[in-house]
Amino acid sequence: MRLFGRDGAVDGTSRVTDGLARGSLGTIFGDQVQQLTKRKNTASDVEGGMPSGVGYPPGAEAVTAQLSHHLESDVKDNWVRKWGLAVGVWTVLCIRSLCATASVLEPMRYQLIFLYYQPLLLMVIMCWLWGIVLKVWSTMNITPSPLVVFDLPDVTAHLTPSQMFQTSTILSLLLLTNISTFTYASAAQLDGLASMMPGLAYLCPVLMLFCPLNILFKRARYFFLGTMYRCMFPFQRILFADFFLADICTSLAKAISDSERALCSMWNGPVLEAMRVSGGICGSASWHIPFWLAWPYVCRLLQCLHQYRTTGDKVALANALKYSTAFPVIVLSAMKYHIPTEEWYMYYKPLWLMFSLVNSAYSFYWDVALDWDFAFLSNDKSPSINGRNRGLRAELLYAPDGKPGVLLYWWVIISNFLLRIAWTYKLSSHLRHHQLTSLLVSVCEVFRRFQWIFLRVERQYLAYVKTHKLSITYGQL
Repeated sequence: MRLFGRDGAVDGTSRVTDGLARGSLGTIFGDQVQQLTKRKNTASDVEGGMPSGVGYPPGAEAVTAQLSHHLESDVKDNWVRKWGLAVGVWTVLCIRSLCATASVLEPMRYQLIFLYYQPLLLMVIMCWLWGIVLKVWSTMNITPSPLVVFDLPDVTAHLTPSQMFQTSTILSLLLLTNISTFTYASAAQLDGLASMMPGLAYLCPVLMLFCPLNILFKRARYFFLGTMYRCMFPFQRILFADFFLADICTSLAKAISDSERALCSMWNGPVLEAMRVSGGICGSASWHIPFWLAWPYVCRLLQCLHQYRTTGDKVALANALKYSTAFPVIVLSAMKYHIPTEEWYMYYKPLWLMFSLVNSAYSFYWDVALDWDFAFLSNDKSPSINGRNRGLRAELLYAPDGKPGVLLYWWVIISNFLLRIAWTYKLSSHLRHHQLTSLLVSVCEVFRRFQWIFLRVERQYLAYVKTHKLSITYGQL
């Protein structure tokens, strides 16, 4: 993504670029925070996205955030022409090997596939879905691009849809190759090789992410690392990209917790005997599991509290309360392994169900009324919200021409409600032994977040356009 200022030069060039060139993560994080702190009066400080005594960066009204279709097409065509056939053939071979060997594995070895690879699968799916989001925005050919709301200090950190799909393909091939090798080695009793595979599955993405060489979209990787750093330690100015990524992490809370359990099992070993250990430091009763389930919500809670402290916005306190409702669900679920079974069913399970309902209802209300700014759950009685937009809002980015687009909004609202109820499942450590159900629910939650992204960015984008009195133009779909 290239963002150009009034004079045609790249807008937003900062010391982050120099930090990237130097290759020091500590310098990068420091430079990013210092650069972002200098950006006074950014609308990202208001999480709702609507101006509330703050404005956007100077010169933003001149920004045109449209990707170069010609350059993107060239990259995509070259990549597909060179590697498409090889990628397809290798994928088919891996899937055939996986299906053939997984069916003959003993039950304990089969369950190891879920233990070690389910967290990585969910993260790879999220990467593919983010690529689809970018592709939809690119195909709609909207000017300015919705990506302007992220206000990156180094605009070259934006990945194009083709680049995001390339990244997702690499991650998918690494994961698929690793899983098929693990199942083949397990079925062939090659325990040494099988024991190596889960560790490599987690090591390869980390090496890719931290690689200091100027390959694999280095600026995008390092900006992602900087944003993750600010999410984990939210004690500076909170930008839209920061809480946007933190919200996505809450949908990956189970994947994060399961990753810790997988790494714990590998570290304490033996790798191929992890499912035979029902207790211990890596077992279901471990305090690590609820801790890492809660960690994304802790980060998001701290962001809200910091936002309130710096801006005085009371909406941030209400948002903090929303994230706090996840903690009773997590804690009560974990208590099942530390109290008698009769006591759990008599006292604590009803409490768990009650707090699950409160969390789901509060989160759904916040999605619709605050994150998406829809009228039917808010106090907006504006006369402009009528006709086809009734119950939604006056401006709908994805329905500029009529009813079919409006129906998509209602689909997202209804499906969000249903998936919010199922979403409580992933916060419940006492249900994780239902492996297939747990995987399905986790995938559904990732899909719910995928839908949420479109409408959350839409609301921020419309506020951005309104603040700078910009007009929205659509290209040929």
